[in-house]
Amino acid sequence: MYTVLNTMISKSSEFTNYYKSVFQPNTPNADDCYKTDTLDLFRQNPVEPAPQLVDLQTIQNCVKTLENYKAAGHNGICSEHFKYTDTDLLVHFMSSV
Repeated sequence: MYTVLNTMISKSSEFTNYYKSVFQPNTPNADDCYKTDTLDLFRQNPVEPAPQLVDLQTIQNCVKTLENYKAAGHNGICSEHFKYTDTDLLVHFMSSV
């Protein structure tokens, strides 16, 4: 289990570093502003954790339907990154949903 976790973390870091420069926000520190706003909203409206309703097959089916050649979001990830990765990253993504 420890080895699998280290492998996932390593792949996640490598993926992030490789695609980090794909998207640069137009406004300096825009991500920090979004992060602050989001955290403020969470603090104002605490919610209980929801049960996991998404499985790996659902994620894979959704990823297949994503269109190519679309702009990356603020996190620098576009649909092709998910489409052409292995399931380890999708499992990591699934655990954060």
